[in-house]
Amino acid sequence: MRLRRRILQLEEEKKMQRRQLKDSKARLILLQKHKRLFQVVYKRELERMTSKCDELMIQKFGKIDDMAVMELVMINPRLEELSTKMLVLQANMQKEQEKMEGK
Repeated sequence: MRLRRRILQLEEEKKMQRRQLKDSKARLILLQKHKRLFQVVYKRELERMTSKCDELMIQKFGKIDDMAVMELVMINPRLEELSTKMLVLQANMQKEQEKMEGK
């Protein structure tokens, strides 16, 4: 009697796990379809934004330049000066702290 109940329980668990597996597979397929769809949409959007950026760059600079290079060239001198001062002050504070700890 007890074994029959356990067998029935296991059969129910097996059915439930099969349903879960089937649901998981369906969800995976749906997610893969969404992924492909979004990749296509975002690829188009990225291409559109890139072409707009190129157009604006041509209008502003007369040519297409690499943005990473332009960012390195266009440094704010005041910001650079303040950063240098801050590094010097930090170094001085570190030396003073080491001197105080040494005493």
